[in-house]
Amino acid sequence: MIKCIYCLKEKEEEVFNQEHVIPKMLGRFDECILEKLVCAKCNNKFSKLETLLQEDSMEGLYSAIYRIVDRSHVRLRLNNLKIKVVGDFLGNVFEKIFPQAILPSGKIQPRSMLLINNKQTGFNIFWLDKLNSINPLSKRGRKIVKFIVGLEKKGLHCIVDQSDFTLEQAYKIISDYGVNFQERKRESFDELYKEDEKPIFQFKITETVPQNSFVPRIIAKTAFNYFSFNAIKSNLAEVLYYNNFDDIRNFILNGEGNEKNNLCFPLKQPILHEERQEGQNYFGHTLTFEANNTHVIAKVSLFGMRAFRINLGQYPFRFLSDKFGGGHFFNPLPGNKYITELSPIKYKLLKSENQYGLYRR
Repeated sequence: MIKCIYCLKEKEEEVFNQEHVIPKMLGRFDECILEKLVCAKCNNKFSKLETLLQEDSMEGLYSAIYRIVDRSHVRLRLNNLKIKVVGDFLGNVFEKIFPQAILPSGKIQPRSMLLINNKQTGFNIFWLDKLNSINPLSKRGRKIVKFIVGLEKKGLHCIVDQSDFTLEQAYKIISDYGVNFQERKRESFDELYKEDEKPIFQFKITETVPQNSFVPRIIAKTAFNYFSFNAIKSNLAEVLYYNNFDDIRNFILNGEGNEKNNLCFPLKQPILHEERQEGQNYFGHTLTFEANNTHVIAKVSLFGMRAFRINLGQYPFRFLSDKFGGGHFFNPLPGNKYITELSPIKYKLLKSENQYGLYRR
């Protein structure tokens, strides 16, 4: 029997899954996985929260724009998330095309897509290169066909990069997936992709984030996962079951107690020393934990956007050590993915070999 670190229930070994420290939609870091510590029931709860993060948060939007996980379909619900294009270029271009960008330039990259945009279903973007690589009659293909056919077809746009497909090829692909596309109007987006100009596609994002919503719960889960991973590396897994961490567990699982106990809230300053010194954010995920006099405090920033402070619980050991704590920076960009350890005092980026554990070396 194994005890789950979240629900604290003992269950058979076969009902335990792998739990990624950082949700996979934010970049797949297979080096940091909790093995047989989180039961399937808790994992299913987390999957629902992560779907909301993927489809209705700034983090999900950035993951889609920068192709952190290159899926055949991107969905944005736009219930909590509001996007407004800056300037009058091509009207509200975001209603007609979903951007794919590359770093560090931020240039918009051409990509052929079927975009279905309406109030009932939000944004649904299907990449034509991905659809073309899948047989519509296969099990996966039939699932996509069923999903597309079930969508209301208002706000339908087909964007074609003609270096990839002709218009006829593009229409054939989406026809195979159950869309009878009737062209009414054609316009060019060539100005978006000029090589000699700075990126002109800019937008403002506003988001409603209640204290008990899915965003701070996922942030808190990521922090507790990271702390748990380091505890395992120190052979101190037993501390994860202490009642010191019951409040954060309850908040992550049930969304309760954040306002009363001030468990997870935004920070005004970035976490990394380099970000504070240079006045700009680093594109990546920063995770740290340390002890104040009485509690274990974690800090999390995803994609270098907003930072959170998380009160994980009372310090679990008898004596306070000045070596307790750790931090890492995770770069999620495909083709340049890496993890860098942080120095203990100001959280500077290090180039040394990564080490994990509850105590700094």
